[in-house]
Amino acid sequence: MAYKDEMSAYDAEKLDFEAAFGKFKDKRLAIYGIGRMSATLLPELGDYRIVGLLDRDSSNWGKVIYGYPVLSVEEAEKEADLVIINTAESYWNVIWNRISGISIPVYFKNGVLAKKEEKEIFFQNLPYWNGSYEKLQKEVLECDIVSFDIFDTLLMRTAMDPIDMFHFIEKQEEEIFQGEDFFELRKKASAAAGENATLTDIYSKLQLWGRLSHGQAAALKARELIAERKNFRARKDMVCLLQKAVEKRKEVYLISDMYMESDYLAEVIYELAGVKLPRSCFLISSERKKQKKDGTLWKEYADRIKGRGKAIHIGDDKKADEIEPRKMGIGVYRIWKANEMLANSSLADIRSLVCNPYESLLAGHIMERLFNSPFALNQMKGKVQIDRLRVMGYCVLGPVIYIFLKWLLEQAEKKGICDYLFVARDGWFLLQDYEYLVGLSEKKNAPKGYYLGASRRLVSAASIRTEDDFEKILLLPYRGTFSQLMEKRFNVRIKEGENANKMISLPADAEMIKKLSFPYMAQIMTEMKEERENYQKYLEQFPIEKATAVVDFCYHGTIQYYLQKIIGKRLDGYYFFADISSNNPYCRENMFPCFQDESDKEGKESEIYKKWILIESFLTAPHGMIQYVDKNGEFVYGRQGRNQIFFQERIEINEGVKEFIRDMVKDDVDRCLSADHAMIRFVRKAYGCMMEGDSVLGAEIRKYFYFDNDMVHDRELNIFE
Repeated sequence: MAYKDEMSAYDAEKLDFEAAFGKFKDKRLAIYGIGRMSATLLPELGDYRIVGLLDRDSSNWGKVIYGYPVLSVEEAEKEADLVIINTAESYWNVIWNRISGISIPVYFKNGVLAKKEEKEIFFQNLPYWNGSYEKLQKEVLECDIVSFDIFDTLLMRTAMDPIDMFHFIEKQEEEIFQGEDFFELRKKASAAAGENATLTDIYSKLQLWGRLSHGQAAALKARELIAERKNFRARKDMVCLLQKAVEKRKEVYLISDMYMESDYLAEVIYELAGVKLPRSCFLISSERKKQKKDGTLWKEYADRIKGRGKAIHIGDDKKADEIEPRKMGIGVYRIWKANEMLANSSLADIRSLVCNPYESLLAGHIMERLFNSPFALNQMKGKVQIDRLRVMGYCVLGPVIYIFLKWLLEQAEKKGICDYLFVARDGWFLLQDYEYLVGLSEKKNAPKGYYLGASRRLVSAASIRTEDDFEKILLLPYRGTFSQLMEKRFNVRIKEGENANKMISLPADAEMIKKLSFPYMAQIMTEMKEERENYQKYLEQFPIEKATAVVDFCYHGTIQYYLQKIIGKRLDGYYFFADISSNNPYCRENMFPCFQDESDKEGKESEIYKKWILIESFLTAPHGMIQYVDKNGEFVYGRQGRNQIFFQERIEINEGVKEFIRDMVKDDVDRCLSADHAMIRFVRKAYGCMMEGDSVLGAEIRKYFYFDNDMVHDRELNIFE
């Protein structure tokens, strides 16, 4: 029977529930959640003592839904022995935080007992957070002489470890080395040249050991300087302070333990900081043959400025920029570099995820955006909180979308894909970002991308040819009135008095719904035939061939499945994550997920799956769900929801996503980086860290994200409430 085939996708949920809670059959259970998961699960729990449901909306308290009363928290405490949160994992912590004061045990749907996580928050008590830009500026203005460290103070790199740049040079210039390891040669040459060596000294050694010509060595040196320059970023607060010191006619010096020559550094400072300093203002260890870290360079500096006024030095290194200058009587204000800020922040776990230079570069870009200011975390005492839309797009969504698009391009090259159909509202921004990446990276043979108007409602209804097809669509989970069901799914309006306002719950009311809908069968089949013909005409404008593939967000592949039925051709589908298990009755054999391990057939171990709801809420179009195509070939849309009301905010977020893509290409990362298993795993875990527990997103941003599903119910929920 079609209904049973459709419901096979939910059998695993029942089995999981049995495994987790079979031991509690003698207990009184309250189920938190009145959405699809409860709708399909509750009819299967006849041998459990379910006393009621819980929902955040107080207007539902006292109602009967799915045959059970909706209880308040206080009522649940009296009536039940325990609560089970039966929702998508994305909501677990939100719900638990909402009801954590309840006096009875609360379990997540995987059987784990919910409890308050006592995370180590030592970093919030660090003295560093008491500093501020204003305090530092006051100290600088009170001094006559001001010196700055350069790297990690005035400038920062978009790599967690500077030596990771050598891997990219090796990748880009591999024909020169013919199998030699540039990374190792570069480190060896640096060590042999000594601590006070210039870059010229280092490349003299590298030329010898790498058996390079003078021209090749010079070209490599230039390549290193270009690569470094592309990855330098000004730390804006510190550059502003430098500018102010120059403006106030302070005596200014830049002091660094560095192999780069001062002429090059002066050019970089001028380009990034807008400050032109004479070479005499640069005290560079490789040129002075003295070091900050051993105090010899500080002695020279102290002798130079002796008797000329009060001095202060700003730098990031504990020994080189604080301990040693203090020995010479020089005032010090130590700031933290980005790595130190990360290590002492709420996102410290991300550090352990970085396992290769490509991950280092990707994480480094996020750090540059979050920790550019040494004081970025001071107000929140180490807790990272994103309160700007573009920063959210860049740091949270940018890496996920970028790697997914890189993966699409690599899949196309491997499998000979000619065209990608970005379907449903999920494809609206994805197509824009895909075309942006292809254009920037100048990939001439990349598949053409198309936005294909589609929705579950449109393609499933347009695929109906038989009563069996109709029943399959009719009995999908839904909660609302009978008239709402008929209009939303089949564009059939029910007259008042004909059970129009009868509240229904599918699949529990399946037999009743089949009886109620029977009188409208002929009207429905006529409507569906017209919709199918109109949609088929619309599809004729697309080059749907054997080498055409569908791109969607997730999960069962229903749009892909029904499109295949309509056009009579097989289409491969590419997803962020997907159910490719035997429980999926749709397209599991030709669905290819990006962000999940091969052994994880349902994708449930993926951090993208666990925190999918933010991405789903972002990936939408400026219009409501496409209902059908009319006879003029125009789309007929459903209602606009809050995600559409806040669409301008999504455009701003996507500008941040594009900025991340731009930086990956501009810094030459894109040419070297592959969306392989390691990189995909890193990105999904980093996203998981970002969204773990108390999300990094600020309160102002959280109000823009809603979950809606017109195919299942008529409610909109803010995903963070």
